[in-house]
Amino acid sequence: MSIISLLFIVFFLFTLISGGYYFFVERPKMVNKINPNLIQLQTDGFDFILYKGKIKELVSDYRRYLADMDIVIYSNSLFVGFLDPKYAYVKLPAKAIQSIKYEPNKLTLHCFQEIAGASRIVIKGNSTKQLFYIAKKLDFIIKRSKKVKVI
Repeated sequence: MSIISLLFIVFFLFTLISGGYYFFVERPKMVNKINPNLIQLQTDGFDFILYKGKIKELVSDYRRYLADMDIVIYSNSLFVGFLDPKYAYVKLPAKAIQSIKYEPNKLTLHCFQEIAGASRIVIKGNSTKQLFYIAKKLDFIIKRSKKVKVI
């Protein structure tokens, strides 16, 4: 083998390795930096999960629950309760929520009492950023459920 063919093989291998590194490692990192507002949809087998987190207090009409409960916002419903033993304090479809009122320390949901069982639900979270994020996600599913479907 001559030195020119050996250099060509080394150059070819180096180009192949650096190109693979760029396309499989660096490029996905850049795509995530460019589009930070994209929602990574997760599924638990039934519906897409838009948000999963913890809240510290729930007030439903005249009942008050003080615990670190799980909150899961699906693409068409809201779950508040405990996921581990699967116990729901509030399980609402998106069409049951009439409006949302965001305040820095709480989030108030006005609901149709016939569907939800309660006319007003108050959620208190761990931070104002978390409550704002929950309000945006709930507003998204409410607007989506109110769209008229044309068949």
